[in-house]
Amino acid sequence: MPTRRQGATASWTVGDDRLRLLLDGMRDLAVVMLGPQGMVLTWNSGAARIFGHLPEEIIGQQVSSFYTPAATGAGMPQRHLDQALDSGRFEEEAWRVRKDGTRFWSSVGITTLHDRSGRLRGFAHVVRDLSDRLRADDLLAVLDASSDAVLGVDGDGRVLFLNVAASRLFGYAPGELTGHPIEQLVPVDLRARHAHWRSGGAPAEGGHDHAPTAGDRVHLEALRGDGTTFPAEVVLRSVTTPRGRVVSVTVRDLSPLRVVRPPRVAGVPVQLPPDPAHAPRPEANVRDLT
Repeated sequence: MPTRRQGATASWTVGDDRLRLLLDGMRDLAVVMLGPQGMVLTWNSGAARIFGHLPEEIIGQQVSSFYTPAATGAGMPQRHLDQALDSGRFEEEAWRVRKDGTRFWSSVGITTLHDRSGRLRGFAHVVRDLSDRLRADDLLAVLDASSDAVLGVDGDGRVLFLNVAASRLFGYAPGELTGHPIEQLVPVDLRARHAHWRSGGAPAEGGHDHAPTAGDRVHLEALRGDGTTFPAEVVLRSVTTPRGRVVSVTVRDLSPLRVVRPPRVAGVPVQLPPDPAHAPRPEANVRDLT
């Protein structure tokens, strides 16, 4: 029969194994255990995936191995450990470096670890790869620079983003529509018809017999946040991403093309030449869902 001491040792081993299983299950997080001087003691499988080092290559190396040369030259690794010691935790978003020398944008948290007597045992250094978010932020910055109103919609018909022009056109604050059905931008009496058509069926009252496809141009009535409507031309582009199908929706306000009475001179109508900026675009697949 094991003694109490042996049982305690066995329990610690089981707990340690459970902790290891828990940490290795965090594949999206690099969890690196550092000694009091910043030396790598152990890390999880997420760290191996994110940084690219094998355990035997990185254990025993300094945490500066993960920093850019410029940050290391400026003394940032030690400064960050010192800040964690002062406040118990240090956080930042910054560049980190993989084994192959490539940089990636990351969220970093460094937490001090003490034993029961209060003695410093080391640091938990947790890193999340934010490369996808950075690419998304860069893409949104490009879209925001466009004068066209552009929306992103996922495969379930929910809004992923609006650029600045789209927010201005529809009258919503940035992020206000995120997660809402795209039908929120369609008049109430047309929403069921639009959702049916978007999901692949023909509109309830006749019309087109298949779902929107890449390159489709659709004419419909759009709804602003203040309840007013406007005639819109919508161009669809579908792309496949790691999260599934995403549809890029470009919206053009056709209000300037509404028929108006021509100007008169001495009671005689004057025919003005068409405005090239508002001329219809000669593309195929134009549909009218109004």
